[in-house]
Amino acid sequence: MRELILKKVQINFCELDSAADVLVETVRGRILLNEEKEYRIKLVCKELLTNILTYSDARGILLSVALSAGNLTITIEDDGSGFSHEDAMRQDCRQGASLMRENGRGIYLVRMMAEKVEYNEKGNAVTVTLDLS
Repeated sequence: MRELILKKVQINFCELDSAADVLVETVRGRILLNEEKEYRIKLVCKELLTNILTYSDARGILLSVALSAGNLTITIEDDGSGFSHEDAMRQDCRQGASLMRENGRGIYLVRMMAEKVEYNEKGNAVTVTLDLS
């Protein structure tokens, strides 16, 4: 099945709250979404965008969304200096009982919701794959 690019947009920081809702509406126009799938999409999008807003020195964000064979691929890239995703992944592995901690919880939740999470080397772009079939 051919990949269908649904949306590729530059997001302003004032639009972060509505970005997840717009993303769900865009996907809903292509495939049937139940409440659980909508929740997963919104949670992943909001957690990743919140991390940029909270921890990044970025000034702009590019959000790309593609749909292929029941998989939704979300790529979020910012123009900031990035972060060490290896350190975050190591912390994530130890997360377990410390889910109430602020630091690292978003990455942990995204990894639990997604089939695949990949960061670029610089640490300023993440690609998440969600199975919506």
